Amino acid sequence: MRWIYASVPAAVCLSSDGARRASATCLLAGSLAVPGALREAATTIAFDDAAPGRVVSGGTFGLPEAHAALAVDLGPALARGLRRSFEWYVCRGAFFHNDAHYGGVLFGAWCAAGPRREIAFSRPGLRVPAAPGDWLVFDPFEPHAVLDPGATVEALSADGQVAPAGSALARVSGNARAVLTAERTALNLLGRLCGIATLTQDYVDAVQGTKARITDTRKTTTSELTMALMLALNRRLVVEAGSLNSGGWQKGLGRDLAGLTLGLIGLGHLRALCQRRRQPAGQRL
Repeated sequence: MRWIYASVPAAVCLSSDGARRASATCLLAGSLAVPGALREAATTIAFDDAAPGRVVSGGTFGLPEAHAALAVDLGPALARGLRRSFEWYVCRGAFFHNDAHYGGVLFGAWCAAGPRREIAFSRPGLRVPAAPGDWLVFDPFEPHAVLDPGATVEALSADGQVAPAGSALARVSGNARAVLTAERTALNLLGRLCGIATLTQDYVDAVQGTKARITDTRKTTTSELTMALMLALNRRLVVEAGSLNSGGWQKGLGRDLAGLTLGLIGLGHLRALCQRRRQPAGQRL
């Protein structure tokens, strides 16, 4: 059993009941031989093989032998928080999500069967092995994903370097399912960022030798993103999406923007656009 400490400060977590707390700043990892009955039960779970990138709930089960063994391995303090029944989760490489619908409790995962994977936590930048027998206790609010540890990315062009048209920027190798699951998102992101960088460089080249400076504050995009983030925060979209992606239920609808007061500090185009966009939502200024 070992503690894994994060190098980033704790985040502020907002529970479904409105309570606030700080996120845990460490993980607890260990390994315990999987009882034969648990291993056999894991191999019988049926799930949709055509839906990679999802965490699928396989229902609950009770196995006193496994419960007792895990309680001993966790120790008295954590064993008191164990539920009498476990819940199956099947994952073949998930996108990052959280399990914030569990509220103010810790979340534990015990790998019972399947190939070796890694559980990655994006905010603290941690990756923990998850082979059969490995268990992990962590804060459910931390965004996490199950990843293929065999995938590698080799950068063939440095950040900011000019790359000729048609040249390779990176080389990715790994399990075909894992690579193809992330391929479309990665290409879209890379293409978008490369296009922005190329157009920006054209502007920079055009003003070389002058006193002009290139800045990039897109007032339309920024004002729309401001309203989108306010809506996501008030409607708890991240928390609710994490609950649904993890097999849980929607916990609430959040609160309306209508009737709330929006405070805008400063002048200029961004303030004017934000002021204009808040009107359909019925916000006071």
